[in-house]
Order: sequence, then structure tokens, then C-alpha cells
Amino acid sequence: MSSEKTLIVVAVIAVIVSAVAMFVSIFNMSNVNDWVLGLSPGGSANQSVGVVNVTIVQNLVINFSSDQIIWGRGAVDAGKSFAILDSASNVIAINGTWNRSNSNSGTTPGEGDGKTTPSGFVLNNIGNIKANLYLRTDLNATTFLVGGTSPSYQYNVTNSGGIGCPVGNQTGSTYGSYVDVNITSPGTKVCNMFEFVSPNNALRIDIKLVIPNDVTTSNVARTSRMFATAELA
Repeated sequence: MSSEKTLIVVAVIAVIVSAVAMFVSIFNMSNVNDWVLGLSPGGSANQSVGVVNVTIVQNLVINFSSDQIIWGRGAVDAGKSFAILDSASNVIAINGTWNRSNSNSGTTPGEGDGKTTPSGFVLNNIGNIKANLYLRTDLNATTFLVGGTSPSYQYNVTNSGGIGCPVGNQTGSTYGSYVDVNITSPGTKVCNMFEFVSPNNALRIDIKLVIPNDVTTSNVARTSRMFATAELA
């Protein structure tokens, strides 16, 4: 009988020890879970976390918002050695019959771009980063104005509206002064750190032609292109 009582006591003790161990285990696991949840971004068991992810990259883009200077038909005035066509100064040639404002097809003057006030190219930085800027043309004075004595084909750069290129960043020729075009690639560097935030993101480029009276004549329009190239500043 004594041995049976002993077994019963041992069994009771085992049950109690198991119960206590289970309680301690559950208690500890609960504490661990709370600790893990406390470290998580949500911070508690009744929260969940979502993530928003975005990567913003550099976007280098320039664009001619005004991309034509069209003088149309014309000739050097009789008795004059040359005519001057200056997009920065006027829409009517000096010593010549060209008139940009006259857009009548097939007439002389005529076939201009209809501009009534002096205007040149306008180049904008429409990206999201400052850029170094180069300019070149596909033709120079002798290949554009074929056959004439001492022809001239020049450009000048100025800020348009705001300050697209601050004075300290201007390179090449002095802004507002004419210089011969450059046909070599990538061209003449005209600005370091060309701005991109409007309205300080625009440059104006004007063109001056000096057309001799002995230049080769033709009823076919002559066309030269200007290329603007940007690189990361």
C-alpha cells in the first residue's frame, strides 16, 4: 500500500512539474513574440507594413523650342558688295531684299518664316540635371555660301528670359558677340552647367550671314543645320 501511495505522489508531482513547465514555456514564447513584434516596423501584433519604393534617375534632355531662322528669297542690292542678314538685329536684310516677315511663296522677297521681330534659335534644358553644352553646324561660310568672296557665317549666344548660363559658366566666345561657326564634332563648348529649372533653362542663339554679291545664285533654298550636344556636367 505504501508503494502505491508513493507512485501516486510521484505521478501527481510529475503532472504538476509538466504543467509548470508548459506554463513557463508558453509565457516565455509570448515574451519572445512581443519582443520580435516590438522590433518590427509595425511595432505590434495588430499592424502590418507596406513598402513604397522609387528610384529617380538623371534625365539629360535638351530641345530647340524655336528651331528655324528662314530668310527665304532675296538678293544683294544693286551696287552693294554684300548683304547682312542678322537674326538678332532685324527681320530685313541690310543691303539686300531678304525679309523674314514676308512669307509669300514664290516671290522675292518671300518664303520667309513670317517673323516680324528679330528672333533666333531658342534652346532649352528640359531634363532634370545641369549640362555642359556644345554647338556646331554642318556647313561653314564657304560651303554654305558657295562661290562668294569673303562670305561669313557666324553665331552668338545669349541668355533667354532667365539666366540659363551664369557668367561664371559661360565658355567659348563672349556672350552676345558673333563668332565663326564650328563644323568639328562635338562643337564649341558654350556653357558649363546649363541650368534646367525654368525660367533659367533657356539660351538664345542668333545667326549672322554676310552674303557677297558674287555668291553663286540658285532658285533652290540653301540649308544649314545647327547641332546642340549636351553632356553631364
